[in-house]
Amino acid sequence: MHSPRNNKSQSQTRHRRRGAGASPTQTRAFSLIELLVVIAVIGILAGILIPVLGSARQNGNMVNDLSNLRQIGNAISMYVSENQLRLPHPTDAIKGTDTGNGNRWTFYEAVDRYFDEGSGFNPASIYNYQRREVWYASNAGEVYNGSTRAIGFAPNPYIFNGRWQGRMLNVPSPASIVLMAETLDWPGGGQYDFNPTREPTYDSDLTSVYRVSQPGNQALYLFGDFRVDALEGDQSEPTLKKQDRQNMWRWW
Repeated sequence: MHSPRNNKSQSQTRHRRRGAGASPTQTRAFSLIELLVVIAVIGILAGILIPVLGSARQNGNMVNDLSNLRQIGNAISMYVSENQLRLPHPTDAIKGTDTGNGNRWTFYEAVDRYFDEGSGFNPASIYNYQRREVWYASNAGEVYNGSTRAIGFAPNPYIFNGRWQGRMLNVPSPASIVLMAETLDWPGGGQYDFNPTREPTYDSDLTSVYRVSQPGNQALYLFGDFRVDALEGDQSEPTLKKQDRQNMWRWW
């Protein structure tokens, strides 16, 4: 027979043996190697995701810029249909303004009126176009000349040439001639006006004056049939001539 004392001693021994093991709730700290592996994986994922997110943002901006230039094309089309097939032209001064002799003209002001149905034109609205986002290209970024934000799209300067005279009927093939293109422009800004007769002097001209800054080294162009195309690289006249390509700025 076992005495109660022996039974108690055996029970205490078994209890001590069970308690000698690790607690099931005890946590184990990460080793230095494991931490370095985790950091390396995070770095690899960041290296993959950041360019993808940046590309997605640029593509989103391009979609927005396409929409803006199409809206501008629609507004120009309405202007042309109401003005005997004439494009906005600097010799057609807008009356009723408060500058100089009472007349004022810019291409932007004439077209901008068509974004506000029935708004007409009055002295208080001469700079409305500068506050309308449709005139600015997203991928151009925030660029200012002093206190003036640079416009993202500018008209083809040949519109005002004596051969064209702003008349769409003078254009033999409107679908092949540019009406507007991307640029960084504030009217009268000289080098910031789009000048297709000059080849870019520096690489930086492509992303500043010429605004070839859309994804894929592209820029947006509005043609005479009011469609918008994305074209790659420098499209200035000297470059088109060197490459024996059709001049898309003028037909003469």
